Amino acid sequence: MSAISGEHFFATPSAYLAAEELSEGKNEYVDGVVFARPGGTVRHSEISGNISSGLDARLRRTNFRSCGCDFRVHLTYEFHERFYYPDASVVQLPIDGHALFVENPTVIFEVLSPSTERFDNEEKKDAYLRCESLQAYVLVHSERVEVTIYTRRVDGWDATIYNETTDTLPLPCIECELPLSEIYEE
Repeated sequence: MSAISGEHFFATPSAYLAAEELSEGKNEYVDGVVFARPGGTVRHSEISGNISSGLDARLRRTNFRSCGCDFRVHLTYEFHERFYYPDASVVQLPIDGHALFVENPTVIFEVLSPSTERFDNEEKKDAYLRCESLQAYVLVHSERVEVTIYTRRVDGWDATIYNETTDTLPLPCIECELPLSEIYEE
């Protein structure tokens, strides 16, 4: 099988992972269907980078590590199997340095663009919120200052919206905070 190309095709999880290692782009896997992940804007990339660098700085010498946008999250639930590339994620140590994906993220960040907002806020959110290890799912708008965090509680999820650059995003599950001014810094 050659590197993944085109819009969609069907594959087994192992065929997807093998092809993805050869692929020049990023492709996600949803229940046997492989599809190209759309590229983002410069602003999307800046925000994603700001989140990753902010997490890296705050998680040094802790029991957590941030993973950037090149690292896959593997989800399985009911009869579903998925591989997604979140814009940033946080996992608890230890983590296998040779792993191609993680199955136990603590926090996931998705930066919303017009082309990804619906998918990230519906299908991905529904899948991510089924992950038992996940404590927070964070949606960051790229075109306006607005961050929505879904935080796990005993009987479900709470959603909180932050929309001022003076706000600070609390992440008690990883014992840190991220100022929105830093997330949206240009």
